[in-house]
Amino acid sequence: MAGGAQEMPSDSIALKLANELGLQRPIWLRDGREHHLYRVQSPEGDRILKFPRPDALPDPFDPTRSPLDRLYGEATAISLVRHVVVPTPYRVYRASLPCAVMGIVHGTTPEIALERDRMDQESLMGVCHQMGRTLAAIHSRRRPETGNQ
Repeated sequence: MAGGAQEMPSDSIALKLANELGLQRPIWLRDGREHHLYRVQSPEGDRILKFPRPDALPDPFDPTRSPLDRLYGEATAISLVRHVVVPTPYRVYRASLPCAVMGIVHGTTPEIALERDRMDQESLMGVCHQMGRTLAAIHSRRRPETGNQ
């Protein structure tokens, strides 16, 4: 992949999805526990391409949800967040493999800051607690089809 430090098995999938969606230059980023993540160029600017990993952990909310439903669930949760920076826009696509393209939240991740000695363990714990509270608030919402949001 252009600019990637190493070739990943998911690179060919990322390239195929990028071509289907009119995106360019997929560059592998760190994978999440459920998705592969690639930085891509879109007509609107840099974005993140996200698609399911075959070895993804089970959905903690509903293990029977399909990868497409998981992405739609995440899009819904992100749309409900207020007063916290989240990746927008967040668009889900029914491509050859379900995927999402989302905006980039600028800045350095806590993981990278710690690796580069720009953050100590105590500060990292504070960031993790704040992120945990935000995620707990997001996950305390009920799915829209239950009528209790």
